Amino acid sequence: MTVTEDDEDEEFPAYSHMLVTRQSWRVGALDSLLRAVADDVMAGVLVTDLHMSRIYHPYDGGGDCILEDSEARDRLKAAHMQWLSSHPAGL
Repeated sequence: MTVTEDDEDEEFPAYSHMLVTRQSWRVGALDSLLRAVADDVMAGVLVTDLHMSRIYHPYDGGGDCILEDSEARDRLKAAHMQWLSSHPAGL
């Protein structure tokens, strides 16, 4: 699906392209997608569950996890400390 942004600049319109797919989970199912994001070939990717209660937004330098509540965040953080930056602010 392509969406045209409502913009006053008619000479250079802005577009957003969206693809939504539903896929059963299996190990490696997202490897090629995540590799394309990591290589900066693809951007603007969101991976979510069917209820959109958890969202993963990968980008070429890492990724953001948006979870349903702070308890889920804390569990994910505790389970995967090696994912976090060594920067004192965790950035």
